[in-house]
Amino acid sequence: MLRKLQVALAPYVKDAEIVATDDKIALRCKLDEGTILIPPDKMARRLCRVLQGLEPAILGGRVKLEDLRLVIWALYAPIKSLYPKRTEIRRVSGLLRKEPKLMNYLIWKRIKATERMRK
Repeated sequence: MLRKLQVALAPYVKDAEIVATDDKIALRCKLDEGTILIPPDKMARRLCRVLQGLEPAILGGRVKLEDLRLVIWALYAPIKSLYPKRTEIRRVSGLLRKEPKLMNYLIWKRIKATERMRK
């Protein structure tokens, strides 16, 4: 599954490679915002499905690559790092409306980042 996701992410990230961490394997992706690790789980499978569904819109120019990269980064970035980009994340979270669980998770992370910064 990681190989399938690596192929799906290849045009949108700077570098995607499968690496072995402490006790599991993961996909390490380098984006403008930083490096993220994507473990092989249900969320990765859903992300792969979203990418395949959005591909015609990306090629047609209806979806900006920057927005897609921001969504990918926001799904896997630590909660602390989301706070400065919370308005941009709110604007692009609609790209995930075909996958409600991913969209709800992204909204939850954005809200948690706001709550933690206010404390």
